[in-house]
Formats: sequence, structure tokens, C-alpha cells
Amino acid sequence: MLFHSLYSPDSRLYLVQTLVELSGPFDEAAFAEAWRQVARRHPALRTAFVWEGIDRPVQVVYDAVDTPVVTEDWRDAAPDGQRKRMARFFAADRERGLDLQVAPLMRVTAIRVGEDRWSCVWTHHHLVVDGWSENVVLREVRELHEALRTGRSADLPETRPFADYLQWLQARDGEGEREFWRRRLAGFPAATPIAADRRASGPARREAIRTLHLSPAEAADLREFARRHRLTTSSVLQAVWALLLGRWSGEEDVVFGATVAGRPAELPGIERMVGAFVNTLPVRVALGPGATVLELLRAVQAESVELREHEHVSLSRIREWSELAPGQPLFESIVIVESHPALGLEAPADGGLRLDKRGADLDMGSPLVFLVRPRGEALGLSLLSDPRCFEPATIERMAGQVRPLLAAVLASPDQRLEDLWPGPDAGQAELLSAWNRTARRFSERDGWVHEWLGARAAAQPDGEAVAAGDGRLTYRELYERASRLANHLRRRGAGPETRIGICMERSADLLVAVYGVLLCGAAYVPLDPAHPAERLAFLHRDSGAALVLTTSRLLERLPEAARTAARASRSVPATSPT
Repeated sequence: MLFHSLYSPDSRLYLVQTLVELSGPFDEAAFAEAWRQVARRHPALRTAFVWEGIDRPVQVVYDAVDTPVVTEDWRDAAPDGQRKRMARFFAADRERGLDLQVAPLMRVTAIRVGEDRWSCVWTHHHLVVDGWSENVVLREVRELHEALRTGRSADLPETRPFADYLQWLQARDGEGEREFWRRRLAGFPAATPIAADRRASGPARREAIRTLHLSPAEAADLREFARRHRLTTSSVLQAVWALLLGRWSGEEDVVFGATVAGRPAELPGIERMVGAFVNTLPVRVALGPGATVLELLRAVQAESVELREHEHVSLSRIREWSELAPGQPLFESIVIVESHPALGLEAPADGGLRLDKRGADLDMGSPLVFLVRPRGEALGLSLLSDPRCFEPATIERMAGQVRPLLAAVLASPDQRLEDLWPGPDAGQAELLSAWNRTARRFSERDGWVHEWLGARAAAQPDGEAVAAGDGRLTYRELYERASRLANHLRRRGAGPETRIGICMERSADLLVAVYGVLLCGAAYVPLDPAHPAERLAFLHRDSGAALVLTTSRLLERLPEAARTAARASRSVPATSPT
């Protein structure tokens, strides 16, 4: 979190804005003092970070800090004007940000919107307070406010410092954790691709939100289904996301991120501690044919239980232990199912101040987030997307598939996964029919395919041309690599009337090979590496391919004559097929 925040300081990544509606008897001085006392109780609320001039960043706890609590009065504005003013306030507050080197990493603004109604905006950084801790803090603020307002003493339990958790964390078996995560992610070389409309560099910026609402009756059906099959609601929703991700990516082995509370039950008083315990872990789900919905649900549940024993490892460390190339993300989507204890102060029995937490606005640093939040007895299912990557229509189509997929899971637990999906929705019908109607009249006046590539590379050099599991290429990169290969092939005698075999798996290099052959004036002969050796030998012999482009890994699969032709194609320029 700290690395991402420093890497992109202008993105306001992990800056949290929590809105709490207050009603009932309210004392401004008591409210401000309550926040100060809560900060004195919890060291995490008095911390900042230092990283300059030292080997490793450290979190520094200060003995005392000035907790800023500001009050404003908006009673002169009509309700519609107050809503617009609040939107502007949130935008300006986010733009203001927080300096990670200055404690405290939070501020509070209490805005009077009615005679006995206030809106409290608590801005803080996710590095020091997670969602569970938010509710701990707000409960204590309310209790202290009531005690100060009425002149009685507050009856608050003793707290444990966040440092106790850090000491517990340091005592864990690091070698055992490394072996577990290496086994868990073995054979997974790249993040599950999402069918994004475009790619963006740098940390994600979440701005677009599309929310579905499950009614109290629908949410009750979900909980009853989970109870009947001895599952958690979270496991069911994670399985639904895995199915959706599999459909959009075309993969049968998918990985997404999932948040966990990260609070070890064996540490006494952990439920009252304040700090950043929450962690995001990679969840790997197999969607192979033949499995039933219930088998998938139980597999996801078993995965969740197993991960509980290994949920305290940082995501950066897990990435180091995986087979991904350095700098590559483990996943491109995150599932968040909020399950921390409810605030429970919406209707206090003592008739004092009521607190109604309306939600928290937070950027999670992922292009796509599936967020599940309780809404009383109902549930809100939201897709939070980076608008640099997804068009609104894409998110609308994806969101439109969540409810029918969830309904199909609940209705047909014994159905096979490949038979689960209901009939194509409007978006899928468009994908299958309209988007595949690519036929067009063609003549020599239109030019050739490789000429189109050159024209596009000149007109849109930095546009994304290829997205594959082994990397991405812009039009300029694709054209330059194909041109280098074409020059090499010409030096090997290739040209018009020459036939060149291509035996490669689906990858960016495969497209480089195809365009390279076309650019040198030759014709390419596809040699599918999945075919039997006899079939490859016939195709190579019958086509008369003088050269063969392949990879070192596939070379031994080719028949002897084709291997000889492949060796004759060696010494291809760097980053091109060999």
C-alpha cells in the first residue's frame, strides 16, 4: 500500500472518505474532544511514515497529535443544494489528500445540515485504518461524545496497541508460508486477462460505479442457500465472480484478489484493535468442464478455509514467490465482501446521538472491483471500474450478467458448469453476431494486410495492437519487430513464392511471425503444434516450406525435415521468434 501510494501520489490511492450521518443531541466541543481521546487510546491513529534516508520505511507513533475536527453550517442551503455542495466538498477533500509523513493521517469535518442533523466526513488513509477499525473508532467516538455531553464517565474496554499484532506477525513461520504460496500458484504465469476496452499504465483509478441491489427477500434466499449447503455467503459470491471472470477471459483457470479481515482469533482483544489488518490475497479457481456448481462452491469454500492459515502474508511477498515476471500483477480484479461487525448505533437505546454510516469511498488500485455491501437486510453488489480501461457499456453488460448468473447458481447447484449459463443476453448476442460480422468486399486497391499494419503504426503508434498472456505490443512495436524478422528472412533467401512454416502457440510472437513472413513477400504455412508429428510432417512436405519459424521449446516436436528447416531459420533478431 505504501509503495503504491508513493508511486502515484496524485492518484489519492487508498485515501478513504467515510460519510456518517448524525442525528439527535449533538455537542460540537464534546464531539471534537471525543475524537482526540480516541486518538490517544489507539496508537495507529497517531502515526505517520518515514522513508527518506533510511533502508526501509518505518511507521512512527507520536505521543500526542492534534486531531483536526472542523465544523461547518450548511443550513442555509436547500436539500438539493446541500447534495451538490457535498459532492464538491468530497472532490476538494480528495484533491487535498494526506501527507503520509505528517501525523495524524486523518481529519474530521462535521457539517450541520439541519436543526438536529449533521453529516460527518472522516477522511483517513487505509494504511492506518481498515473497515473493521472504522466501526471500532466510530463506536468509541459516540460513547465518549455521550459521556462528555452528559457529564458521566465512559465505560470503554482496555485496548491493545497495533504493535502487538506486528510482533505476532513477525513470529510466524516465513518458510512455511513461502512453500504454501509457491505450490498454490505453481503453473500460473500471468494474471487472468479481463476483456478491457483498453489498457492503462500506472495504478488504477476507480471512478465509475455500477450498483445492483438484492432485495431483502433475494438476500435472504442467498443466505438460506449458503446455510443449507454449509457454505458462506462470501464463498458463493466469489464463485459467481470466478464464473463471470472465466466467461469474460475465456480461461478455465482464473485468479482474482479477495480481501480478508486479517485478524487472528488467537490474539486476545484483536476485535477491539485499530489498524490496517485487512489483506488482499490471490484466489485461484479451476473452472474445468465436468464439475457441477455445487462442487465449484465447495472448492471455493475449501480454498477460503485453507487461505485463513496463510492470510497474513503481504501481497508483494506472495507475488515474489509466484512464477509471474517481475512487475506483473497477480490479478486484475478484486472481490470485496464486507462482513465486519455492524456499527450498531443507528438506534441507540439511551436516546442519545445516532450514527448511520453511509459508506466509505476508496480507490483499491485494481482496474475492476466487485464490492458487496450489506444494506440493512438487503445487499448492494457494485462494480467499481477504472474508466481508463472500461467503457460504461462494457461495465453495464458485465453488471447485467451478475444477477442472472447468481440466480442460476442458486437454482441449479447440481448442473454442470458448462451448462450453467442461461441464454445469451443482449450483450452476448451482440458479441456473437454483430461483432463477428466482419465480411467485406476486398480488392487489390484496398492494399494488403501487412500494409494496413504499417499504416496503423504510422497513424496510431502507441495504440495497443496485441494483448496476449505473454505480453502486449503497440502498433509501433508490432510493426518494428515484424520488420526486423522480415529483413532476416530476406537474408535467408525468402521472398515472393517462398513458403515459410510457422509452428508456434497463440502468443504475441505468433503475430510477429505472421506479419514478418508477409512483409518479406512470402506466404506462411500454419503448423499447429497440437497436431500429431505425422500430420506436421505431411503439411511441411506437401507445402514445400523452405524455412520454419518456431520456438526452442517446440523445436523437438517437429519432424526431422521441419527441424532442419527451422535450424536454417536461426539467428533471428532479438525479441523475434527463433
